[in-house]
Amino acid sequence: MTEHIPVTKNEDEELPVPTAWRKPLADIVACLASGEFSKLPSVAPVIPLTDQKCLDIESYIRAYGRKLTSLPEESWKTSIYLWMGGYWDVLVDLFTVEEGPSDLVLSLRVYPREGSYTFQIEWLHVP
Repeated sequence: MTEHIPVTKNEDEELPVPTAWRKPLADIVACLASGEFSKLPSVAPVIPLTDQKCLDIESYIRAYGRKLTSLPEESWKTSIYLWMGGYWDVLVDLFTVEEGPSDLVLSLRVYPREGSYTFQIEWLHVP
């Protein structure tokens, strides 16, 4: 059984992604992997992507040359977050069909919301 990891506002160290965010983040990655960007707001409270950002992310995935896949449990061993004073920066390590763990990372901001969270996709890239 996976240990429960709480959400904290720690500005001093990167921590493992909280348990409460894992399902919404996995759903977001599943939409990106399938190319179904229009489904993002329905899988999690996501700030809508601009058309240009969708094109940029699709282009980057295509240029990477491998097929993005849904997140396995293993992703949470290396994905991290850090409180930035008004939101959390989150880096989710991504996987591809061909290579498993990839060099790709999904960068997001998570904003506190009354009793919940809002997710904003910043970028998908190789750091």
